[in-house]
Amino acid sequence: MSGRLAALATAVTDDVSRRSRRAFLLALGAGLLANFALGASILPSAFTANLLLAYALFLGVFAMVLAAVLLQQFGGQFGDALAVGGWSRLEAEARWRGLGASRIPRSPAEAQKWLRDHPDPDALQPQRFAALLLAGDLAGAKATLETCPADTAYERFGIESDRWALDFVEGAIPDLARVEALAAEISDPHEERHAVTTMAILRAHVALAEGSEWVPKMAAVRPLVGDAADGIIGARYVVPAWTMSMAIAALLTGGALVLGRLTGVWR
Repeated sequence: MSGRLAALATAVTDDVSRRSRRAFLLALGAGLLANFALGASILPSAFTANLLLAYALFLGVFAMVLAAVLLQQFGGQFGDALAVGGWSRLEAEARWRGLGASRIPRSPAEAQKWLRDHPDPDALQPQRFAALLLAGDLAGAKATLETCPADTAYERFGIESDRWALDFVEGAIPDLARVEALAAEISDPHEERHAVTTMAILRAHVALAEGSEWVPKMAAVRPLVGDAADGIIGARYVVPAWTMSMAIAALLTGGALVLGRLTGVWR
């Protein structure tokens, strides 16, 4: 895929990784500080020197601080933007599966395989366009775009947004006015929600190409998505990051404890 279209996915991944690392480091610092406070307390040494107690204290503080920081890092405007993007992706995947188009390809190699598995040029044209664009076949994508069905307002909107993406990949920053006008013609509430999130994603692409912030462009439409996007942040970002970080912290500190016992450093 063109680096211009991939830039948004890269920006999201980089932000998620940076925020997850920040939460891990803050929780690590809090856990170590709690153990330092335990060792420096006026409690009996037999109590403060108990390594199992120190281990439990560290993990307990680490877990609580990690959860609080992750919720903060993935909340607010950034969380709203992620929720919009996550809902849009999940809905797109559901549409592909519902049409018998299997999963959305995630790489040029997967796109090539999808095209081999779906050789009929007169079927699944919007999905074929996406696969051709990802595979880098711009001529094929352009030809396929001309065969896409345009019977409904939503289909016409889809064609125009795909045409915008094709022009964007080729180096332009096309005007969004035509796409926005077609989005305004959609009356079905569910299709309208798809159009709103698509427009937000296109605006985010433009923002990145122009060197400005992408997050506000997507976060702005979060209220329009409504409760359909509730739970996405926790399920896709907070819980996995918390679980992985807890596993790493438990293994590292537990390993250090066992090693210390075996070498006699800690008694």
